[in-house]
Amino acid sequence: MIRSLDLGCGLKRPNTAFSPVNPGYCSDGQPNHQYITFYQQRISEEIGISWIGNIAVLADGGTTGSTAVFEKALPAICSLDEHATAVGGKIGVQLAYCAPSTHRRRHWVSSSPEDAIKYHKNALLLVTDDTISSILNATLNAITNLAKRGICIVQLHAAHGYFFHQLTSPLLNCRSGKYRFGSESIRKFLHCFSQAVPVASVRLSISVSSHLRYSSSFDDQLALYRESGFRLIDLSYGISWINKNDIYPRNPTQAMRAIDFASSKKDGCTYIINGQITGEMIASHSSYNIIFGCGRSLIADPQYFRKIRLGDYEKIHRCRLSGHCHYYTRNKAGIECPISKFPWQH
Repeated sequence: MIRSLDLGCGLKRPNTAFSPVNPGYCSDGQPNHQYITFYQQRISEEIGISWIGNIAVLADGGTTGSTAVFEKALPAICSLDEHATAVGGKIGVQLAYCAPSTHRRRHWVSSSPEDAIKYHKNALLLVTDDTISSILNATLNAITNLAKRGICIVQLHAAHGYFFHQLTSPLLNCRSGKYRFGSESIRKFLHCFSQAVPVASVRLSISVSSHLRYSSSFDDQLALYRESGFRLIDLSYGISWINKNDIYPRNPTQAMRAIDFASSKKDGCTYIINGQITGEMIASHSSYNIIFGCGRSLIADPQYFRKIRLGDYEKIHRCRLSGHCHYYTRNKAGIECPISKFPWQH
């Protein structure tokens, strides 16, 4: 059952979300009209939060050449916020940074998960304190600008081996000094982030991979964010360059594990669960403080949650897991979908 949840600060929204994605359709960090259209189709009153995903806080921090860069994307974000207000939707903005040393690795599946973890550890060790300070300052500048424009839901991307995952995970952060795991400098940054907007969210990988699942390092990472004031926790899976099939699950198994984890928590947080979400899963677990996030299902059918609410399951245009939405491994400029067929594909 789709129901209303209180996200704090008096903001009540349906327990559904369009999961953060990197849609592409940007040139030199600047979103084009296809970017705007893509998101407008996935903002509605049935979708509690429509995440505008993977906005790089600096020009060198995008995962692809088609990633939106905050400074150039801000007008598009504000336009989408206005659209959301008009149609009864709500956007959230996901801020990210993917270090060049990380996103240059394009392996889908690593031959050794341990070697991939070692690579992420070493990648963070190579970053200077000054560079880290610049990334943190750019991130705080971005969230401050969003707050000034009335955008009240902002997320930090700290999953999948991205920079903030490396920095705030005891598994990946082996630094000493100013930016060691849990340092005062990191805690100060996270506190400033969480206090900048009414609803501060973070995306975390609850598991490293299907080979190396849930670990105590995740508990420590989650505690760091909870202690810093984050109350909207977005649970994802996996780390890039270990096995991307963990990040893009093809069945509900990982989502059910995440539901079990979230439903056992009595910590005052709201958890977002992603990964092959079905109407049956929503109906069975809607009593918990859980938001159900869909990426590919809403890419294939922007009316996915509306049809679930109405019980029109047979009318849903279901994702076929074709992989067309993972555009940059196919050398495309942006997301494509053989089911949805965006206007510019006709």
